[in-house]
Amino acid sequence: MNSLLNISDLKKDDFKKIINYAKILNKKFDNSLLNKNIGLIFEKNSTRTRLSFQVGIRQLNGNFIDI
Repeated sequence: MNSLLNISDLKKDDFKKIINYAKILNKKFDNSLLNKNIGLIFEKNSTRTRLSFQVGIRQLNGNFIDI
């Protein structure tokens, strides 16, 4: 499968592969920021960048502070 235009284009085996791969990716997140506080300082107001960092920190079980 090179491209997916519609969910109905998926075969049952393809769907299972996608679900299994998602499970593997989910296990890769660890607790490397557990009980750690990260200060986020951005010179310019960048919502997309700030939110990306916040999501990443949360996924690693850390806390952030916007400064």
